[in-house]
Amino acid sequence: MGTRGGQHSVTLATLLLLCFLGGSLKLTAAQQAPGPAPASGPTPGGSPQLTAAQPPPPTPTSTPTPPSVYLDPEGVCPDGPDACFARFNASFPRAFNGSSEVAYRKGVFYANVQLIDARNRENRSYTLAVNEFADLTHEEFIASYTGAVPPSDGSDGSGRRLLREKRGFAGAARRSLLNLPSSVDWRTTGKLQPVLSQTCGTCWAHAATAVLETTFNIATGQYVKGSEEEMIDCFPEEAGTSCSGGGWPGNAMDWVKANGQTTAAKYPAVFHAEKSINPACDAAKSASDDITVDYVYHLSQPSEDVIKEQLVNAPVVVLFAVGDDFQFYSKGVFDGPCDTTVVINHAMAAVGYGSENGDDFWIVRNSWGATWGEAGYVRIKRGVDQPYGLCNIQYQIDWATKKAQGYCQRNNPCQNNGQCIDGGSATSFQCNCVTPYEGTYCERMQTPDCFSASECDFYFEGYQSYVPTLYLGPGTGDNSISPAIINSKDGGQHVNVINTNQGYGAYPPIPNDNQNQFYGGGNFVRDRTFNNPQNVNDFRGKCIKLRLSSVQLSDGNNLNPNDGNGQYPEERRCVAFRTA
Repeated sequence: MGTRGGQHSVTLATLLLLCFLGGSLKLTAAQQAPGPAPASGPTPGGSPQLTAAQPPPPTPTSTPTPPSVYLDPEGVCPDGPDACFARFNASFPRAFNGSSEVAYRKGVFYANVQLIDARNRENRSYTLAVNEFADLTHEEFIASYTGAVPPSDGSDGSGRRLLREKRGFAGAARRSLLNLPSSVDWRTTGKLQPVLSQTCGTCWAHAATAVLETTFNIATGQYVKGSEEEMIDCFPEEAGTSCSGGGWPGNAMDWVKANGQTTAAKYPAVFHAEKSINPACDAAKSASDDITVDYVYHLSQPSEDVIKEQLVNAPVVVLFAVGDDFQFYSKGVFDGPCDTTVVINHAMAAVGYGSENGDDFWIVRNSWGATWGEAGYVRIKRGVDQPYGLCNIQYQIDWATKKAQGYCQRNNPCQNNGQCIDGGSATSFQCNCVTPYEGTYCERMQTPDCFSASECDFYFEGYQSYVPTLYLGPGTGDNSISPAIINSKDGGQHVNVINTNQGYGAYPPIPNDNQNQFYGGGNFVRDRTFNNPQNVNDFRGKCIKLRLSSVQLSDGNNLNPNDGNGQYPEERRCVAFRTA
């Protein structure tokens, strides 16, 4: 399993400074002081894993002695520890390294079962249970399933100032002003992605991604899964380092604010062996910025009301000091014990708060898989009389914001690359369709002909049997339309349109139209002018049959009104097109 870095000897002044900045240092017995103490323990790191089965830990150098007193029939293993261990292995298969590894894991399993049974007999507000981590010592577990480690320079980010709540701003007056709801639970909204299982200490990436993707999904109305793997491989502080290096979620969120985050579908998770080097960032997979946020915030020592205020809007990252019991949490309101030798060693995402049977709690999303706890979540007691809350959960929070987008941005109802014009609701938007699509949502193909192309003896070059779409510019004045050249169907003669002032037919009809909005001439019928239309949008999406009043053919013949030219009957001297 992963190993921790070396211990540090620090002065009390240095300790206090590092606690303020979010440092993690371990104290010697002579240095310990009241309140939470920083730690330098295992510095885990790694990547998300989607399966329950874990790789075997290395063969131990010594085998612990199994406990001499086993459980009675009312315990968590009523049929005895051997049968219980066999069931455990069937549920969570392991590839053991020989008989010594089996004996070692049995001893660890027995000891953990004894702890679980003893704790459950205390009738606490929470219950422990045998889970997939029951054959790991607490040290092994911490090394692979935590990983909140501040930057190596001991700061809390590159020159970033932590926000600090003014103590006097909390309390009853603030609560009355906020009028916060009695409970919030983002699990019920359909905005949260499924809980994954980390390995190699990547809690920081899971917590940061959960908050960022959910904030994005709330603002946009989408359901997008962010890529923890991209964060592990590409975040500069982690790129190219050992998967046991850990990370700091707030810094990773700052990086996403600046660069965006791609989806898990585009940058999928891979398994990392313990202590392996993180893969190099795949620039091609990381190219798209599917998840974006406007701002990222970091607040040290927040009050409960401040955390609740943020949870009304979206989840937040919280930090935690994981103790022995937490490894086996199954249900209920967790109220300790905590690891008192560290300030924090784990990062999670708080997704709500509530109360039950007089116990106030935070609802927190973990990254240890959906079989741990309450479907991957834990309720952690709040309102405790400790400087940073239970297990230092109020040590620091990180969150993001993104401005809510309009109906078109949230839902994009227009199909086939149609442009959605926002009206703010499902009944007040408009789709500008791209040829050859039409309909409220651009959902259907246009009919091949508007006015049938066969009704006119002239056509835009390249569209002899199909009606083209000409795009009208905004406002009044000249509006460029293309294709430009008009030909005659009789031998394909090029046409010089001298005048088009005989009006046109339009379908559907245009209200209050004087039939004189298109006119002009020239070899290239390029500049069509709207003659002060009531609204240019009234002329979009129409079928137009434009009459050609004065025409010069390339053979030198002229066509004029009432000329009696039977080869080009006046009623067929026209071109047909659509407008958009």
